[in-house]
Amino acid sequence: MELSKYYVKKGRIRADLYLSELFPDISRATLSKFIRQRGVRVGEKEVKRPSYFLSYGDVVTVDQSVLGSFTTDASRKTLLEAFGGSGDESTIVPEDISLDIVHEDGELIVIDKPAGMVVHPGIGNHSGTLVNALAGYFKKKGIKVPHRVGLVHRLDKDVSGLILVAKNDQALDLLSRQFSGVDKKYRANKYYWAVVLSDDLKKTGIGSKWRRIEGYISRNQKNRKVFRLSKYDDGSGKFSLSFVKTVKKGKNYSLVAVRIVTGRTHQI
Repeated sequence: MELSKYYVKKGRIRADLYLSELFPDISRATLSKFIRQRGVRVGEKEVKRPSYFLSYGDVVTVDQSVLGSFTTDASRKTLLEAFGGSGDESTIVPEDISLDIVHEDGELIVIDKPAGMVVHPGIGNHSGTLVNALAGYFKKKGIKVPHRVGLVHRLDKDVSGLILVAKNDQALDLLSRQFSGVDKKYRANKYYWAVVLSDDLKKTGIGSKWRRIEGYISRNQKNRKVFRLSKYDDGSGKFSLSFVKTVKKGKNYSLVAVRIVTGRTHQI
């Protein structure tokens, strides 16, 4: 057992919502299942219901070993369903696509994904993706394809950056736990750089020190392509947390650094 204790510093909050704030990269549905499996205690009492209300000063104990198995299974299921909706990575067609590998050892590969490349197959993108390229690379090297084709995390199509790929299931489970935030001591930190309009940056008041931006992100009901950030949870949003600071100011454009704690769609 790997037990971690947390102290509730706010009044009357649901157990599933409290855990979603502790582990923002894990879905509330997964956390609810975890609670029902009795992986959470308040003092000496087992919490069996996600709707159980915690109070200020409560000491919450979380069984990290149980939570780790839940997050690994949940993330595996989510990504596998993206592989053609079959839930089976064996349906991926290996393709000979050049990869910009910046590091490789016996456990993992670090790839510099270019902007414009889709990470995994989906509607309208059944080939030419990073996953197709990885399947081809593993086949060429004679490496047994791990679950999820080794995919630990994703980047949007138009975003360039480094992507970590596990070469075996053991490395995949370990890296997935780090990215999900289950392993607090070894939590992965994700940083991005973005070029923005200087006039827009000036309106935000973001300066050279890290500024915390948090809230609940959800789709706009009138325009599903637009996302909104709300201070309060109305039940439809997912908790989002970012830190932003200005790196360099320019007359027309400026460079900002963004550290994302959660990984929500269109968060940046």
